[in-house]
Amino acid sequence: MKPFLAAFASILLTPVVSASPQHSFPSEWQVQTDVSNVSLQGENYQRLMHYDTWLDSRHFEAAKQQITMAGESRVDEQLTNNWQQLQQVNFSLSSAENRQLFANALLYVYRYKESMQQVGVDWFFQPNSKKKQKVVLIGERTQAYALYQALKLNQLSTFIEEQQSHFSQYQQMAAVKEHFNTLAGVSWPVVNEPVRVVRDNDPLQSAEQVIDILALLGDISAEQAQQLKDLHLTYLSAELQEHIRVFQRRHGLYADGIIGPKTLAWLNASIEKRQQLLALNMLRLSLWPEDKKGIVVVNVPAFEMDVWVDEQRVFETRVIVGRPSRQTPIFITRLDSIVFNPGWNIPVKIMQEDIIPKAKRDESYLPSKGYQVIQSWRANAPVIAPEEIDWQTINPKRFPYRMRQPPGNSNALGRYKFNTPNDMAIYLHDTPGKSLFNRENRSLSSGCVRVEHASKFAEKLLTLSKKNPKDFEYLQKNEGEIKTKAISLRLKLPVHTIYQTAWVDDKGKLNFRNDIYDFDQPVIDTNIRQTVRNSAKPLAKL
Repeated sequence: MKPFLAAFASILLTPVVSASPQHSFPSEWQVQTDVSNVSLQGENYQRLMHYDTWLDSRHFEAAKQQITMAGESRVDEQLTNNWQQLQQVNFSLSSAENRQLFANALLYVYRYKESMQQVGVDWFFQPNSKKKQKVVLIGERTQAYALYQALKLNQLSTFIEEQQSHFSQYQQMAAVKEHFNTLAGVSWPVVNEPVRVVRDNDPLQSAEQVIDILALLGDISAEQAQQLKDLHLTYLSAELQEHIRVFQRRHGLYADGIIGPKTLAWLNASIEKRQQLLALNMLRLSLWPEDKKGIVVVNVPAFEMDVWVDEQRVFETRVIVGRPSRQTPIFITRLDSIVFNPGWNIPVKIMQEDIIPKAKRDESYLPSKGYQVIQSWRANAPVIAPEEIDWQTINPKRFPYRMRQPPGNSNALGRYKFNTPNDMAIYLHDTPGKSLFNRENRSLSSGCVRVEHASKFAEKLLTLSKKNPKDFEYLQKNEGEIKTKAISLRLKLPVHTIYQTAWVDDKGKLNFRNDIYDFDQPVIDTNIRQTVRNSAKPLAKL
């Protein structure tokens, strides 16, 4: 954590002006023409505790939505406690005490969201997030003044809307959450089968429960559900499989219509758990970029990449990301060039942990992969024959040489490397292992992002940079010569890797994805085991 942030690690939101249930509030507010000497935090705090502020239900509903979203996300103890305390009084603002609690809760939400912006994704997505140091910074005057103006002009709901990143997506997710709220009292059907996998036409004991879940989640209509129930299914029929495929696509699962462990886990995921995931991902929206004039976005748990130019999606494809032990970081970089037919200078960590142990077990491993051992890190250093090295005595952590894989059909980077300079040596690239893109779980790499249809991606980047199409045609025609060539891009697109495991898609359908890096697990466990029946074990295995 950065030193200046650590200084604020123990700061939590406390009332600027104390209040009690007996506190008397003025009927009118003094008009401040000069706020240079006004304590904006204190002024805002008092206005939020005033009864008249909440006479307009739009302001109350917008603020309540923010408090509930942040509390249900379970990322911070104070956010969750504030929300739960307000739930206990049914969000009533009839007393000054409740209004004080409500004001505290709302201001804390904005202070926390501001901290997210200032501290950044490195803090929010730290490994072992349950142990990470809490950081809530002192709010900036700019936001405090905007809130002051909104309260003075009776425009709080407008302020909340303008402060919310990706407002349209946020509202769509909030609408789904409202639907889930109507199901809170429903006894969630449980799918139990005596076998691990239920395939086409196999006996299905829980057919009615599966149909009920699909109806509750909107994958089928009430009429369709009744029609299926009238069939009194005792097996996995072709018609039911079609509806299961819709469910599977929304959850990032292989759409085979078969009920296996992962499909079963998502079928049994309770409404409460889904609400927590929705709330968490609504909160995360504040971290992701909104400007789509020119950007590459990689959603890591969705294994997808989108390219946006002038607010239009111009390219999309599947990707392979880092496995849990070597995660693709959530960060920002910039794509500045393409290397055609790249060679691969093997990173030290991969060399030490992956390649050398295999070479020690099998001396034919290096030649079979085309790996070269280079005497030093100097340019033009000579190549050493692998058989000249006594691999049995080699300590991987003290290996004195470097390794390289020359350009070619079997090169791990494929035919295209998309340069994104950064300290972590993370970049986008092609791969010879095309079949891996058909896997359901594509967290397979050592951290870099492998791009499906890399050739089309390269062509699109050259076109966007107004490069001569002959450059691409020439390199395509001469691939057999294995010549390495780097082309700088005029349009240097920012690249954002994000971690979004719930969203509403372009068709208005709610999507969930597996939490491949365990970033979705609640940091705050208060009452979570009592309210979430199926969250811990099944979803941890998704």
